[in-house]
Amino acid sequence: MQERRRDRRRSPVDAVKEPFKLLFVDDEEINCLNFRLTFEEKFQVFTARSGDEALAILEREADIAVLLTDQRMPGMTGVDLCIASLALRPDCLRWIVTAYADLEDILAAINKAHIQYYILKPWDTEQIRLLLAQAVRGRTLLLSNRTLQENLSWRNRQLDTANAKLKEAEARLRALSANLIHAQETERRRIALELHDELGQELTALKLGLRLLETNWQEGSSSPQELTADYAELRLQLNRAMENVRRLSQDLSPIQIENLGLDSALDALLETTCRRSGLKAGGARIAIGSLFALPEQRLIYRMLQEALNNVVKHAAAQRVTVDIGQGQGQITLRVVDDGRGFDARIAEQPAPGQGMGLSALQERAYMLGGRMVLASQPGQGTRLEIILPEQRTPADTTA
Repeated sequence: MQERRRDRRRSPVDAVKEPFKLLFVDDEEINCLNFRLTFEEKFQVFTARSGDEALAILEREADIAVLLTDQRMPGMTGVDLCIASLALRPDCLRWIVTAYADLEDILAAINKAHIQYYILKPWDTEQIRLLLAQAVRGRTLLLSNRTLQENLSWRNRQLDTANAKLKEAEARLRALSANLIHAQETERRRIALELHDELGQELTALKLGLRLLETNWQEGSSSPQELTADYAELRLQLNRAMENVRRLSQDLSPIQIENLGLDSALDALLETTCRRSGLKAGGARIAIGSLFALPEQRLIYRMLQEALNNVVKHAAAQRVTVDIGQGQGQITLRVVDDGRGFDARIAEQPAPGQGMGLSALQERAYMLGGRMVLASQPGQGTRLEIILPEQRTPADTTA
């Protein structure tokens, strides 16, 4: 409690953590020495014998708090020195010390040089101590206010940056939602067309063939060899229909993951895609199924499926390479083709209503805590990387 009372009684000068810097200017050496001996206990005192010497000190020392200068000096008056110091140290306090109470000098000092105080010689030590105490308080408030303004400005910049990122994320989410709705409708139409045009027609032909076979068998209008040939043709039609059903089922849900595991399912996906499209496949892939839970495995499967579909639909490539590697705590899925390439900056931001583009790949990578890296130029093929953090969750714990 006594220590707290002593703290309250301390003057502003005592409370300063680092001594304030004072610059005293007088052409008489004895006055400079006297000022230094009087105030150097509480302040860091600089002295100068001329205006030019004082300006050099002001230029060298960035935080001079108070400039006290004699008015009448050879070469440069105190008012002239104060005016010249404004450009160097605009925040410095300026006081004139003189033995001549000249009204014209006082008015010039106030109007031209922003002089705060005019002190007559011989100066009173206690008066200057009180003025310096006020200067310390004012300087402390000035520095504190400046620090607060700088902090506020920094926080405002941070807030502006955060708001810009938020708006960008909201815009991307709106575009993604619009593209998702469009993609869903497109996928529904595709499935409906496949059911109608392929599976529907195959089942209709199979039904008619069975009815004709039954009629020919009942009426005896066909020989056993013809009936056998018709039966074989119906079996081929049935096999094609079953293959279409399996393909459509695989497109809707990657059940191969549950049946074969992620690694075998990825290999099968690559083999099937290349067989249907005529692409040549290459690359090396490590086993990663045990590193990811089942929901994450489905996302990884979908990402490779989407990447391969993009190659087949848009790249006009002859060869595709799929690599899966591990290193530095990351799993990297890399798809490289030798196709026509494109402007990656445009492709990463598809317009609403133009499909999911690469946005779906990017969002799935985000969902797994990873990122997508795309490199492509027209005529130079495409390199797509999905970089994911390793996840040690056993695959069967979330199945």
